[in-house]
Parts: sequence; structure tokens; C-alpha cells
Amino acid sequence: MDDFSAEMPVSHSGKTPASPKLDMRVKQIAIFVAVAAIGGMLAYLYPTDGQERHPVKLISTGSTPPLPEAHPATQPVSSPAQPAEDGMAQMFAKTRNMRAFVEYAKQHPEKGGYAYAMKGLQKCYNAKQLTDALPNLPFDQIFPSEAYAARQKAFTYLQNLCQGLSKSDFDRGVGRSLREEGLKKNDPVVKIMTIASGISSRNDPEGALRAKNQILQAIFTSYDPILIGDYGIRGNAIENDMKSILFLNGKSYLFASEDGQIMFRAWRLAACELGGDCSATNEYVVMACIMAAHCHQNLADLIKDELEDLGDKDGQWFQRAVMYARQIVDAIRRGDLQAFRPPA
Repeated sequence: MDDFSAEMPVSHSGKTPASPKLDMRVKQIAIFVAVAAIGGMLAYLYPTDGQERHPVKLISTGSTPPLPEAHPATQPVSSPAQPAEDGMAQMFAKTRNMRAFVEYAKQHPEKGGYAYAMKGLQKCYNAKQLTDALPNLPFDQIFPSEAYAARQKAFTYLQNLCQGLSKSDFDRGVGRSLREEGLKKNDPVVKIMTIASGISSRNDPEGALRAKNQILQAIFTSYDPILIGDYGIRGNAIENDMKSILFLNGKSYLFASEDGQIMFRAWRLAACELGGDCSATNEYVVMACIMAAHCHQNLADLIKDELEDLGDKDGQWFQRAVMYARQIVDAIRRGDLQAFRPPA
């Protein structure tokens, strides 16, 4: 498929929240939304025919600012949403006018602007799949009544954030054009995204390892949250006998195992610590609130919720995710490639 492809369920009316089995299904929807958003972004960036942000501390998750009061996005496209001295990740997190942000970001390819423009368009594409289908968020008996106000606030936030964008902004080929333009203008984040899309461990294991090393080296140089959260796990994973294995400080974790799933989330937490948007405006947090009434103030709390779904009954999995995330952050700051590779 070319460009956007994330599909999301939009209604679960007529059911009650009393059944534990139903509650599990609703929670699984939140996880599905997060996976769909990632998949949609990859399809958008790589269609087949082929800074500083105030960090979210990993333990004290309650300190993240709440979702801002919704208000119309009034900023003109010709003016950037944030001061020039802000990093691109911080601007992405703070913007209330995605069209203005996209136009500004494209003026700064040296800061990864094209990558952030594409990420912003993907966020609004996912949002418009929902808000166009449901112009007004109905009250749904499947969810607790007390969650409706939080869901409505998240829904209105998305409407206002993306209202300046039209259907033509998501036309077939737009993602490809932005990626190609970003490459021509030497956007360093787009360059690494493109390298990541071409990895084929089965057909060219040596070339795949070189590409994975390039991803990690770019992370060491830039600390870019997109690269850390969306591509760090790709640079970390080594394929062996048709299995993906993650390495951290001399230990190995099979991706398909309990520890592998914890490590996957640890990379997302590491992106939070190094400047990613992991507040209530994070796309996964917003969608989980609207779609499944799992409304949290930050991504860390949503990840804790996800891990509970997967079997974390006493919070130990989440604590391990936090521990792994801190080790990942420390290794990134050291520029330690060997920390993510098999012991010599």
C-alpha cells in the first residue's frame, strides 16, 4: 500500500462493561490502536512499490502535565508554532496547529524537520479516520461514565490539532514525496528511516548489521526521540535462526518472549527520557483514551497498563521496563554500540 494505512475501530456501542472478558477485549483495542499507528507510519513513510522536551521521568509518572484545554488552532501557517530555539521534538509535542507545524518543520531539514512533518501528518491521518467517522463523540455504555469527560477532551484536542489539514494532505504519494524531498535536503532522521526500511537480514545479513549499526550510531549522535522510540528496537535486534534477539549489556532477550516485550516498551520509555512527547498528547495515549477509555496522563502509565494486560500482576514487569530503559539511556549517552550487541 502507498502512504497511510492504519485502520481503527470507531464504535463499540450497545455493550456493557460488566464482564471481565469484555474489559480485556476493550484493553486489547488500546494495544491494537498503538500497533496500528506504528504500522501506518511505516506504510506512510515507506510505501510498497517499495531539542529538548521536558523529559517524562520513568518512575514519577504523575508529574506529566495534563492534556491542555482544547481550543481552536488559530495560528497562521506562515508562523512557527514555537520559538525557534525549541528542539523539533518539543515543538511537535507542544503544537496545537499541525498544519502550521508541518510547514515550519519542512523549513528545517537539518533538525529532522521532514521526519517530524511526516510523523505529524501520520498522527492527524489516524485522528481523522476517527473524527471524520464520528464528528461528535457519543456517550458509550461500554465504558465507565466517569471516563467520558476525559475521552471528550482527547477527542476535541485531536479535532482542533488537525482541523487545518485537508484530504489532499493525505493523498496517495504525499509521504513518498516528503521522504524524497527530505533525502535531497539531507534530513538526517529521514536518512536513517530510509536505511531502516531497506534492512533484509535474510538476504544480506552483513549489510543488515551495518544498517543496524548506522541506526544506533545516529541515535548516539542525535538523541532523536523518533529514532529512539520507533527505530531503536530495529537497530538493537539481531536475527538468528529466524528469531529476533535483543541484547543489552551482555544479556540476550528473545523478542517473542516476556522479556522481549518488556524490552520493546523499554525503548519507548527511553525515548521519553530523552525528549520524546510522552505526555497526554502522545498519539498512543490519546487514542487509547478515546478508543478504550484507558485515559492516562503519560505514556509510561499506558505502558504499565499494557503490561498488566500481558500478565504483570504485581508491577514487576513495569519495573523491569524502567530498569532496561535506564540502561538503554545510559548506553546511548556513552555511545556504547557493544551494549546492544552479543558479548564478544
